[in-house]
Order: sequence, then structure tokens, then C-alpha cells
Amino acid sequence: MKKLALVTIALLLIGCVLVSCGEVVPRNFIQGGMTITLDSSFIRNTNVKGYSTEFRSSKATVYVLREWFGLSTQDESFTLTSDMTLGQYAGYVLKANGMEDTELTERGRHVFFVYEDTRNDVEYTNHVCLYKTLDAFWMISFVCPSDSYEERKLEIAEWSSSVVFSKEAEATTAPVTTEKTPVVTTEES
Repeated sequence: MKKLALVTIALLLIGCVLVSCGEVVPRNFIQGGMTITLDSSFIRNTNVKGYSTEFRSSKATVYVLREWFGLSTQDESFTLTSDMTLGQYAGYVLKANGMEDTELTERGRHVFFVYEDTRNDVEYTNHVCLYKTLDAFWMISFVCPSDSYEERKLEIAEWSSSVVFSKEAEATTAPVTTEKTPVVTTEES
């Protein structure tokens, strides 16, 4: 009887492990005072040229760029300051990328724009969200193949709305009310 009970318990444990391995659950990623809720299919890469970090999965890639106040812009035409509005920063980003005619949309405490580009013969949609905190502007780009953008649109909206900043930066951002469970938190600065 003991042997049967042990075998049953072992089979149950193996079954639980196999079922939980494929489960994708919400996961908080913390990077330099910013927290974003993606899911457990994403992995972090902090060694990305031109960005603070990236989060990559088979669904999408999320690029994060923090641009500190007091630093000169890439073309050195001016310095980013805390006096700049989010709209002025968005105008600079669009102009710097030759996209002045691109439509900006305001959603809660951030603005975003969407554009497409082709890399390695694959067309991608870039959903770029801009945020302002007390010490920096943040650009968070959600990129996926264009043929899957429509099905990812709601997820991207959830991901971009999940972005929160540390206590020191909260004065310029609204609180996020979306709560998800279970959440696995990883921290890296």
C-alpha cells in the first residue's frame, strides 16, 4: 500500500511540474526605477546597443531607453530638461527620426505613436510609448511582426499601461490600477 501511495504521489508531482512548465504568467521586470509587467515568456537583455535594456519573447520585443535630463540630444541641437513637456519630447523624437507627420496619441500618463519598418525582409510594427518622470524621459518600444500586431494590440496596451516608476519619480506619473496575479518579480538595475 505504501508503495502504491508513493508511486501515486510521484506521478502527481511529475504531472504538476509538466503542466506548470508551459504556463505563461504575468511577471514584473524592474529596470533602473521602472517596472513593467509583461509575462514569463520574456527574458531580459541588458547588453543592447542604443537602449537601456530589452525584453524579448517569441511574441514581441520591448526596447527601453531612459534619456536623463541634462544630457545633450543625439544631434546636439539641444539639451533635454525637466522643463520640457512630454509633447515637446515626443516632437523631438519624431523629428529626429524623420517622422514629423506621424500621429501622436495620448493614453493616460503617456503618449504613443505607431510606425512600420522592414528589417531582414520582415515587416515590423513599432508601438512606441513615451513617459516623463522627475529625472528623465523614457521611450519604451513594443515591436512585433506586422502580421501579428492586430492580435497583440490589446496586450501591448496592457503592457504599456502597466509601466510604473519608482517613488522618487511618481510625482509626474499617475498610479497604475491594473492588478494581476500571480506575479513573479525580478529585479535588476
